[in-house]
Amino acid sequence: CSPSPEGIVRHRPHDASVATDALAGEEAPGQDTEPRMSPLPPSAAPDNADAGALDGLPSAQFRYRARRDGTGTLEELRGGLLHELGLEGRALGDVPRLADAMMAPRDAAALRSAFRRAARTHSPLRHDTPVRSGAGLRWLRVEAAARPDGEGALLWSGVAVDVTELKEAELFLAGQERVLSRVVAGDPLPQVLEVLVRVVEELAPEVIASVLLLDEDGVHLRHAAAPSLPRVYLDAIDGSPIGPRAGSCGTAAYCNEVVIAADIEEDERWAPYRHLARPHGLRACWSSPIRSTAGRVLGTFAMYYREPRRPGPDDEKLIQLSTHLASVAVEHCRTADALAANEARLRVALEAAHMAVWEWAPSTDRFALTQGEGALGGQARVEGPLEAMASLVYDADRRRFREEMRAMAEGNATTSLEFRVARPSGTLGWVLCRGRAERAVDVPLVRGVMLDITERKAAEEAVRESEARYRLLADHSTDVVARFSAAGTIVYMSPVCEAVLGYRAEELLGNAAMAHVHPLDKERLRESLARTMSRREVVTVTHRLRKKDGSYLWAETGVRAVTGERGELEVIAVTRDVTARREHLPEGGEAERVLADLLEAGQRGAALTRRLLAFGGRGATHLGRADLGEVLRGMHRILARLIGESVELSLEVPAGPLLVP
Repeated sequence: CSPSPEGIVRHRPHDASVATDALAGEEAPGQDTEPRMSPLPPSAAPDNADAGALDGLPSAQFRYRARRDGTGTLEELRGGLLHELGLEGRALGDVPRLADAMMAPRDAAALRSAFRRAARTHSPLRHDTPVRSGAGLRWLRVEAAARPDGEGALLWSGVAVDVTELKEAELFLAGQERVLSRVVAGDPLPQVLEVLVRVVEELAPEVIASVLLLDEDGVHLRHAAAPSLPRVYLDAIDGSPIGPRAGSCGTAAYCNEVVIAADIEEDERWAPYRHLARPHGLRACWSSPIRSTAGRVLGTFAMYYREPRRPGPDDEKLIQLSTHLASVAVEHCRTADALAANEARLRVALEAAHMAVWEWAPSTDRFALTQGEGALGGQARVEGPLEAMASLVYDADRRRFREEMRAMAEGNATTSLEFRVARPSGTLGWVLCRGRAERAVDVPLVRGVMLDITERKAAEEAVRESEARYRLLADHSTDVVARFSAAGTIVYMSPVCEAVLGYRAEELLGNAAMAHVHPLDKERLRESLARTMSRREVVTVTHRLRKKDGSYLWAETGVRAVTGERGELEVIAVTRDVTARREHLPEGGEAERVLADLLEAGQRGAALTRRLLAFGGRGATHLGRADLGEVLRGMHRILARLIGESVELSLEVPAGPLLVP
């Protein structure tokens, strides 16, 4: 219940007339003068619109007669609320002074203004005000109405109801809305948590609230929000490890349960941190773990007090609601941050890959590039009907683009199409568009990606031009040009093969490359192919090839491994008929002797070079005895081959070794 109007309105010291003046519609001496209020009609009565919600709550009824001369009489004051406020049994004349001590000056001024406004506007009074008594902070809802008593005075009748629980719920919901609005707006997590802390401190002015968040290592707590705690204290506890004796917060995070330290000076869990709290007058600390929806500890929410204290039912409810709200804020903000980071990474990847993500709702004809515009070569963001995108497509491709997009919306499989777009630079670019319809949504959508393939198209065109030049040269070359797959199958043969081997080119396609090689030369040719495929170098080999008539010709083939159009390994072979050249070599063992002489001469030339380098000081010197006779006889044989039989060349050297010291 509520005290009388005199007890509710805050008086000036030793001046009980302030309440009387307010109730009578007069200003107290020394205050701003307002027009005199006329009496209210007899029909005025308190607003009982939500009387059902107030049924059963502690209340008090009052009646007060306010006179124009500034005097008044509290005629009635009764109800169960008097006991809770400590006013039961008090003399009516003492109530104004006792009530005055229960209210803060600004709250008393607000209530006084409410009475004046009601008297001035001839309307019922309804006003919520906080009062403090032995039962703690309580919220009273005062409802009253005034009517003239026929003797020039106003008779106020009303009721005061204890609406503490309703008011706290209302205030918490308002505070919750403030916090969640910050979350939805995407504010940084520290700012959101600071709003939460301030809401709690407004609901419970004796509380100093704090939020700590568990570090990524799962071991240390970091400061997140505590605007009312001293900075020196925050710096001292920032980064503290969790554990069974780590104060209220560190222990709550470690044990994943609420920790109540009713007296920091006596609680053993505070032993390592007591010296940090003492200089700031912190005597009690209640801490609750902030958990994710999966039950994982995210941090702690704490309520400090400046006197030893245990929580009551209302305190426990406030802790529970605040911790839950902190959990929602932390999880949502971290999820939003992770999503934003993923989107940023995706945006970078799309830009690097020259890609764009798009979606189209055929029912509403809304088309949008939702992420990335790299596929359009710097084109501004596209959003609007499908025609907004079609307008960027090259004229010759536009009709096909529209048809393919509509077919994509009606089909079930992923569809691809390529088209050209006009770039801001005035050039044309190629775009590959892939997408499919999604029907498991309320509004059917077509989603997909666009990829800038301008460079690929240019490369393909370059390959085609190169291939055309290659075929032009190959088709008109007197040498046989062939292309083998890595498996050794002929995939191309130039037309001149008919003149050289007797086969038309199409007769050889698909055959094994070794099919027409002489059996004695196959191994040597395989080694050459393996060498070029491993080292990517040109290898030349001489071998025999079987012609269509069954005879063999001598061929000199150069082979090299290359990368094909589709990235596969291939071998290019250029073969020349060297049969006529082979016929000028000596027959049988004589040819072998000539080759041996040439090899020996090469070895001696290399040895001579080494000696000359050594003599010039550019190589290591190895002294030994040389057979000059053998050197001269070898040179004679080589010169005889070079000069031919038309010139006689003679050499006179003593038989046996001719050693030079």
